[in-house]
Amino acid sequence: LFLDLRYDLDIAAKTTPYIGLKIGYQFLFGGCEGEDYFMSVYDSNNELELYTDDVGAFLFQPSIGFRTSLGKKNRFINFGLSYNIRQPKKLYGIYHYNQLGQDGSIINNDERMDFGKSYSGVLMFNISFDY
Repeated sequence: LFLDLRYDLDIAAKTTPYIGLKIGYQFLFGGCEGEDYFMSVYDSNNELELYTDDVGAFLFQPSIGFRTSLGKKNRFINFGLSYNIRQPKKLYGIYHYNQLGQDGSIINNDERMDFGKSYSGVLMFNISFDY
């Protein structure tokens, strides 16, 4: 769900630069949400498993480009670059470690560690048509 704003610098020209901005919220549907195993590191007595948990987030996508006429009235092609700040992932780890009990037995322990959210982004090349 987003608002798409765009400003053409000279709307009467055959070819004109534009700037744009999409602002909204990115929802995750259809099995995208949930825990994803990322990686693990370990030695003989310890193991750290890293996971990500996708969540929906604020959408912010600025863009620049140009629009040119296809020769017929009100038909244009747009070429642009945009940067999409992608939804965050919650990062956490589960630390498995063993301890030696007082009676000589091995005690298995698990500890969850939350690392917060991580934002990533992607640069996109866009082609679109206006009619």
